[in-house]
Amino acid sequence: MDFEFNNRSRAEVLAPAGSIEIAKAVINAGADAVYLGGDMFGARAYAGNLNNEEMLEILDYAHKFGRKVYLTVNTLLKQNEIDNNLINFLIPFYENGLDAVIVQDLGVFNLIHENFPDLDIHASTQMTQTGPKGSKILRELGATRVVTSREMSLSEISELHKELPDLEIESFVHGALCYSYSGQCLLSSFNGGRSGNRGRCAQPCRMAYDCMLNGQTINKNNEKYILSPKDMCSIPILPDIIEAGVYSLKIEGRMKNITYASYVTSMYRKYLDMYFERGREGYKVDKKDIDNLLDIYNRGMFTTGYYNSTKGREMISLNRPNHMGTKALRVLKNVSGKITFKALEDINAGDVFEIEDGISFTSGNNVKRNDTLVVNLPKKYKLFEGRVINRMNNAKLKALVMSEYVDNPPKIKVDLSMYVSVGSELVLNASIKNPDYNNKYYGKLKNKKDTYYSNDYEDYEYLDVSYIGPVVSKAKSASITKESILKGICAMGDTNFVLGNAEINIDGNAFLPMGQIKQARREVLRLLEEKIKNNHKRTYVKPEILDKDGLTKDMASNSEDKKLSLYFKDIDLSKKITNYSLISRVYIDFNDLFSLASKFKDDSKLSEYKEEISRIKSFNTKLYMALPHVLKTSHLDTFKKLIDTAIYLDVDGFLIRSLEELAFIDEYIAKLDRSLDVILDSNMYVFNTWAKEEFLKIPLNKFKIKGFSAALELNERELRSVLDESFELPVLTTAPLMISEQCPKRTFNACNKQRENYLLKSHKGNDYEIMSICSFCYMQMNSKKINLLDTNEYKDLKVGYLRFDIEKENDLIELIRHFKKLEDYSLLDIMDKYNEKRIVEYGHFYRGVE
Repeated sequence: MDFEFNNRSRAEVLAPAGSIEIAKAVINAGADAVYLGGDMFGARAYAGNLNNEEMLEILDYAHKFGRKVYLTVNTLLKQNEIDNNLINFLIPFYENGLDAVIVQDLGVFNLIHENFPDLDIHASTQMTQTGPKGSKILRELGATRVVTSREMSLSEISELHKELPDLEIESFVHGALCYSYSGQCLLSSFNGGRSGNRGRCAQPCRMAYDCMLNGQTINKNNEKYILSPKDMCSIPILPDIIEAGVYSLKIEGRMKNITYASYVTSMYRKYLDMYFERGREGYKVDKKDIDNLLDIYNRGMFTTGYYNSTKGREMISLNRPNHMGTKALRVLKNVSGKITFKALEDINAGDVFEIEDGISFTSGNNVKRNDTLVVNLPKKYKLFEGRVINRMNNAKLKALVMSEYVDNPPKIKVDLSMYVSVGSELVLNASIKNPDYNNKYYGKLKNKKDTYYSNDYEDYEYLDVSYIGPVVSKAKSASITKESILKGICAMGDTNFVLGNAEINIDGNAFLPMGQIKQARREVLRLLEEKIKNNHKRTYVKPEILDKDGLTKDMASNSEDKKLSLYFKDIDLSKKITNYSLISRVYIDFNDLFSLASKFKDDSKLSEYKEEISRIKSFNTKLYMALPHVLKTSHLDTFKKLIDTAIYLDVDGFLIRSLEELAFIDEYIAKLDRSLDVILDSNMYVFNTWAKEEFLKIPLNKFKIKGFSAALELNERELRSVLDESFELPVLTTAPLMISEQCPKRTFNACNKQRENYLLKSHKGNDYEIMSICSFCYMQMNSKKINLLDTNEYKDLKVGYLRFDIEKENDLIELIRHFKKLEDYSLLDIMDKYNEKRIVEYGHFYRGVE
């Protein structure tokens, strides 16, 4: 197909690629940009990914057609990885015109922004961005785009766009949905060491489970895939998504094959163009296109995700966790294995049909809808009359992709003008529309403070080159004609160019061999390709090294002893300790106070809480409220009441679990004549010292970041390279394995809007406690209790604080057993009540993650 460069700045189709072949195919299929991983640091470690040579090749290929390439560097990096490899890995891609990097780790964010100030940074969906406040922080740190959490609704995205109109929004529109918030899932990590935060998720959410509520199984036998969402398809609501402010329409699928990636890309290209050409009134979705997308891949039909769907049963593929295919054949009769099927759709030779899991057959013929297909199959299969068989592979779609998009690049229209004058050199000029003309990524300064381009991109409307050939001689007989020259220059063979306009100027009775004409054409196109390629080149300039001491010295503690922090999941347990003089920090859980958040001073229970908090603080113990794991704009009213309650209770600060919370509270309390402290919890990942530095750069008004929590996926050796006295080490805790907008209680119509704990039992023998957090309408899956108190290594770690999560009296016993000096300050009658087997689960303290 012919291709003309145009301004696609209104929105882009962003396609995935797990190999260079797929990357080229999705560009051929109409992608404005492609996102892919190199051979390091991508969040799909088991995708094909591209080696360095392939990365450089695809950069040139994409830029030739005015497309962009975004590199995924969207994993958490350990200290040795980020120090020794990251910048050197990126330099050749940067110098070859890499358009952007997609980042999860704030340490990676820090180093990329410092080393490549003119390289766009896109904040990955792994950063769990759910609203405008946290996104504003990322913009101020240097992000040019935020990839929203899949859980955001259209109204929430619209609010983000209204508050930050200069920040690009990228949102997923098609493909697999995660059950958990991206970046907030440790289930695979704690199951077998394969961390989703490191691009190695084993997808335990796609396994079979039973849901146990009050001792009863509430899911049916054929509804085992409780944590497996359906795939998303947003074509029916694409106008709504664009009008909400989404700029980049992201297709999931770096693990998918070339047929999937290319065909899905072509469909979103079709419908995005349709919307901009015809408007909302002319936007019509062809059912056949949706059927074809289902044929390509679906997990039990499609959902529009969280954009406008009600979370719950309709979003979950309860019966099957993988491709379900489409209904294609119905058994009319079975005579001793000779099966007569009725075709429910047009059947193609080469289509694959599933009989049982892992058992399939292939059609040898083309069959029209409602015609019959006769196949001989073993008698053992239960192919009874009336049974419907699904098609799992559509051969026609696969063939279409191969013919239309694989090895079939777009053609660029080039205007040629040749000047032939006897006694002068032959001149052939070539001109194309500059693929990057007025592209905000090239040719002008970015809207970043003290950040400038270090390269010289051309910002001309057209790219022009000239070839100067040999001197033209006078014809001895017949002279060259315009028609002959045109014939010689228009045949462009297997190049990426086709002739647009041609101007031929002949002065005098000129002789010009056809070989010279063709040579001129080849050379001018070669020069044009070189100019397009060089238009993206830039040079890496190593920055001066920052003084780290200036960023961290105020965080250090002079205390030689590790201080103690207690996190009470139930504030009533705090009364078991009569003297807090040896406790430095106390956390109270937001869930414990939520029911009181709207009542205030005249409520006796709230007064009781205030009295207990005052007692604890009287020992010079700092008291913090631990906040929810996620905050969405739809829950802001609830959150405000919670913060008002915390301020009334005179807390010293908050245990923060999201950037959205951090920014919102800092702005909300700006009217108060006081400052509050912040401790960042473990899910505010500090995998390396660079991440800590970046957190400390966040511009805050009334907050001061006073501490960090050790990352739960680093082992003891890796922690040593990160921790200092500003860190808190959880030594008795439960890890939040999953934070999800979904909730199995709601899936099975058992939602009573009451906070309670229940169980998920995997068919491999693992039990997981589920907490329904009804106050903010999400669920939390917890690990077994992690207890590092029997290890010796934790005592040698350089941390300022040791944290104990107190969920029941037995946790207080563990505390007292290991810190005998607390015995005089505790009610020891509880020691006689419990004699349970001691816990020896160590989490990742020894094993770590890949």
